[in-house]
Amino acid sequence: MHDASMTTLTTLIPLPPDLVHRDRVRRQALRAGAIRHEGLAALRDAAFVSEGLALTWEIPANAVGCDGSTADAAEILRLMTPIAAGLAVLHDAGLAHGGVSVSAIHDDHGVGILTGWLPGGDAAQDVRDVVSVLQSWLPSGSVGADIAQMLIMGADPDHTVRPTMARLAAALERASSRALPPTSPPAHRRARVAETPAPPPRPVSSPDGAPPRPSRGRHAARRVPAGRSTGERRPVPWRWGVAGLGAAMAAFLGFTAVGSAEVECPAAPVGAYVSPAGSYLNDVMAEVNDGASSPAASTSDPRPPARSR
Repeated sequence: MHDASMTTLTTLIPLPPDLVHRDRVRRQALRAGAIRHEGLAALRDAAFVSEGLALTWEIPANAVGCDGSTADAAEILRLMTPIAAGLAVLHDAGLAHGGVSVSAIHDDHGVGILTGWLPGGDAAQDVRDVVSVLQSWLPSGSVGADIAQMLIMGADPDHTVRPTMARLAAALERASSRALPPTSPPAHRRARVAETPAPPPRPVSSPDGAPPRPSRGRHAARRVPAGRSTGERRPVPWRWGVAGLGAAMAAFLGFTAVGSAEVECPAAPVGAYVSPAGSYLNDVMAEVNDGASSPAASTSDPRPPARSR
């Protein structure tokens, strides 16, 4: 069934009468046409004619040939972004287009579509062709630094210096997204004051019609009159406890030192030997001194009398 929204476009590839070469080119064209992407036209048929190989491409009916010389930079970037992305997918499959030119580009409401295909192309040549189209369409000084760098590198004669098509497509996508206008106004502009006020909340009533009683659960907040505390004990911080314990110990040691300083020790008699061993040794030494001064006491037996049995 034919789709009325699509139309066909036929391109001709001149080929020599060599049947082997013709068949090889046809198979390559079918492989390239099997890649599906919005930036690449779909291949419907590949048939031999007397002049060579006729390729029938399917494109939207509203698509027109593109003349980028009259478009601004933002439109050109949006037009070439899907084409570069489609070529990147083609290169990832190990294939190349070989026929990128202004005549092969069509515009479908701002979306670029690439038609045609030529044998013998490679990925580096496709990058060079896309850069050539951009350089011919973009006004001088109308692109940013990243696109300008891609254009300089892509036009380099050394194919090893040229960027990949995926890198070029990413740069075009970033540049086109920056050039797009905002799709919606900011949030503070979208905000509108409600024309009608919100309805008041409906009071909740019990089944018997009486107003609901306030909750008295354990988590219900209690209303405390002004100037009266709730009576709840607040936990004492541990630093306060340590500080109080230290103050109590300091006061106890101070009182102990003052009490010991007021005790008066009796003075020892002159000539008596004071020993730190205690009062017992002091008494013994006193008796020895008294015996030395009294002759009668020296003859007496200092031992205690024997107990009678």
